[in-house]
Amino acid sequence: MSTVEALEGRALLSQFVVTNLNDNGDGSLRQAIIGSNNTSGPNEIDFATGLSGTITLTSGQLTIANNDVTIEGPGDSVLSVTGNNASRVFEVDQVQVTISGLTITGGNVGSDASGGGILDNGGTLTIDTSTISGNTAYQGGGISVVSGAATITGSTISDNTAVAGGGIYCLGDLTLGTVMVTKNLAEGNIGANGSGGAGQDAQGGGIYSAGGALSLTNQTQVAGNHAGGGPGGSGSGGYPGGDGGSGQGGGVYALDGTVTITNGTLSGNSATGGGGGYSFAGSGSGVYPGSTGGSGQGGGVYANNGTVTITNGTLSGNSATGSEGSEGGTFGNSYYGGPGGDGGSGQGGGVYAVGGTLSLTTGTVVSSNVAIGGSGGYGYYGVYPGGDGGSGQGGGVYANNETVTITDGTLSGNSATGGVGGPGGGASGSGSTGGSGQGGGVYATNETVTITDGTLSGNTATGGVGGTGSGGTSSGVLPWR
Repeated sequence: MSTVEALEGRALLSQFVVTNLNDNGDGSLRQAIIGSNNTSGPNEIDFATGLSGTITLTSGQLTIANNDVTIEGPGDSVLSVTGNNASRVFEVDQVQVTISGLTITGGNVGSDASGGGILDNGGTLTIDTSTISGNTAYQGGGISVVSGAATITGSTISDNTAVAGGGIYCLGDLTLGTVMVTKNLAEGNIGANGSGGAGQDAQGGGIYSAGGALSLTNQTQVAGNHAGGGPGGSGSGGYPGGDGGSGQGGGVYALDGTVTITNGTLSGNSATGGGGGYSFAGSGSGVYPGSTGGSGQGGGVYANNGTVTITNGTLSGNSATGSEGSEGGTFGNSYYGGPGGDGGSGQGGGVYAVGGTLSLTTGTVVSSNVAIGGSGGYGYYGVYPGGDGGSGQGGGVYANNETVTITDGTLSGNSATGGVGGPGGGASGSGSTGGSGQGGGVYATNETVTITDGTLSGNTATGGVGGTGSGGTSSGVLPWR
């Protein structure tokens, strides 16, 4: 006797087709998303054959919610969706979304919101063969994952801007495979003028990851990204200038999570501190010391309280540079003296790691990275000394309270250079101390370092030149001013 076997239930995709480049109305991408949001999924959004150009959003972002959907674009060189520099492009709310074959650009959510191009708000986001470029936000210029998870493959994340996570900001799990993350910027804001506020820290020029698992695989490249601390604000009316902010993680900033880099490259990334703010003449007299330049930490990778494992990876040509301290004293019609501000430290040209574990294994190469201390500021008027040069520490690797293991790895041609001391002011101001250069290959303190079958060669550490005495004239006006 024959039997009939019951088959499991299967959901059929509902398909929506975009037929024009309009912002809204029948045949638009917005209308297709509205249809998907209102139709039980999973759903699919396709584009009519031959459709090309740019969809310019004029009535706000595209919000994807309620039902899972796949958006299959015709190719990132064929079709773009732009926020017109006035809104975010996509928001994903607690659903599974796959986006492929699109360029997402021109998203802008201003100075206090996340995700200029895409905001993943508790969803599961997959991006394939797409370009995310030219977007702006406070966090995650290109993409922000505030909760949920994201996987990106075969795509480019470029030329996006934020304070934290110029390219990508992620508070969940993030996986990148065969992705180019390039020329993104994390830039801190200037401190408040008048009161001499401190410059803002900038974190993660390419990627900011906190509390989750970050994985870079399959020839993923993080290249040419920058994290620049904000300058200190100027002081007036009795206030000194503010200290410069730190630039942390030119390529990758990671906090309280895990970072795994396998067959990946981080090159040409930079972390730079912001300059110290100046003081201007105002009510009251007194001594006005120059402010301190911001530190540059982790040109390639900045990791705090996490686990970093790099296997068969390359970190090359990255830099961490401290900024210059400001000149002491005041500017304006009345001149009051003061010592110059100290230069900021440059720490971890390749990797800056604190309070966790760092493993460099199986052919990983750390080469031609630099850590450079900032110059000390000029002392001004009378007897005031210049500021000390900042330290350059760990051209290849800077590690503090960290367990470091190097197995079958190479550190070569890295350098750590101290900053130049600032000249003294007036007729008798003394020059200051040049910054220390420590650990051309590895700078390690309060930790355990194990090297097995590793190579360290051609690394250098050089202290900065001390400042000259009596840098100005007896009137306290510096020759270059």
